[in-house]
Amino acid sequence: MKKVLILLAICALAVPAFAGEVTFSAVDDGADVNIVMTVVADEGDGPVGVGLDVAVDAELDLTAAVMVDSFFDIFIDEAYDMETATPGSYTYGAGVGPVCLVAAPGATTVAAAMADSRTFAICAGGLGGATGTPATPPTGEVILAKLSGAPGATATVTANAIRGGAVVFKSGAEVTVNGLPLAITIPASTDPLCWSYPCHSKGDVNGDGVLTYADDVQPLINAWGVSYDPCVDFNHDGVLTYTGDVQVLIENWGTTLVCE
Repeated sequence: MKKVLILLAICALAVPAFAGEVTFSAVDDGADVNIVMTVVADEGDGPVGVGLDVAVDAELDLTAAVMVDSFFDIFIDEAYDMETATPGSYTYGAGVGPVCLVAAPGATTVAAAMADSRTFAICAGGLGGATGTPATPPTGEVILAKLSGAPGATATVTANAIRGGAVVFKSGAEVTVNGLPLAITIPASTDPLCWSYPCHSKGDVNGDGVLTYADDVQPLINAWGVSYDPCVDFNHDGVLTYTGDVQVLIENWGTTLVCE
């Protein structure tokens, strides 16, 4: 870990030869939004550290919602925790991921940040491998992070001041940052409304929480072998089958539904 920190420090202290430029933007990717940074830098130079704050108006599942480009594989907050608990214990690339608390670097923040996924920070660094020789940082268009799991939610991305700003370059070059604050809207779900009913996966077609012949069985009979009706597609796989849909009704018929 000491070697990693020394290399990062050397990168930051090097004499800048060019004022780098990074532009942040949001790009829709189906049901997700990619936070993209477009990097302009001298040959061999580029970002080795990123620090962003994200504020969302809905809860995200952060175990799946946020990723970073594979170059940024040092999760600095977690690395600090590992070294603080047991000096020399850090292994390059170890850690859950880049999510941490906005205002509490250097603490055990990942679990706490995931517990309040409306406001969190993305913090990561990279040397491009554990060989001890820094690799060339990414340039051009880089998918830095992906936000998903909250259709229709809006988010604002800003620089994280406590962790050194939005971007740190390998050479220590002065960086012009464009596009922040960045406003993001996660695409609204294209799924049918009936799929959002709490008991739909148990065979509840109309969302009333109970199974009846007229409201739940009859629609499946009407659609069977005739035309696809998403509201009787109880496992949401895009087809109507005995095991995926009919069996669902049979198994839950006459029971008190326990809904999600």
